[in-house]
Amino acid sequence: MANIKRFRYILVTGTAVAAGALTSCTPPSPAWMAAGCYSNGPDGTTGVAPMDFRYLGPPNTRGNIELPGEPAATGVWNGSFDGTCTGDLIISSSLVQAGNVGAATARCAELGHTGDEAPLNLAAGGYPVPADAWACVLDDDDPLPF
Repeated sequence: MANIKRFRYILVTGTAVAAGALTSCTPPSPAWMAAGCYSNGPDGTTGVAPMDFRYLGPPNTRGNIELPGEPAATGVWNGSFDGTCTGDLIISSSLVQAGNVGAATARCAELGHTGDEAPLNLAAGGYPVPADAWACVLDDDDPLPF
């Protein structure tokens, strides 16, 4: 009988320790930026890049953002400006995570964006994104679908 009580004590104590270990685990951190459609204003006139963009993730990956819209006959696209990201894919580019424009430029270059223009800080342009989200500017030799 003493062995049965001792077994119950060990079992209960072991379960309590295991349960305590589970409750003290740190949950995984949320994604840096959720995938989805981002807009910088209802009229598309605020900020440095007036169109909606669709973030596919993960950061620092070539082609992880898309600019949807419809090509216009003039060779300029009519983009989505209302937060819906409607229309066909017009252009894909890259979104990088970097603390400043110099680091963003280096990350964009690593992904093959080597144009003369600096990356755009999307938070400064009015988009509801982390402050360290930068869009690589398309190079002159990047193909456009029109």
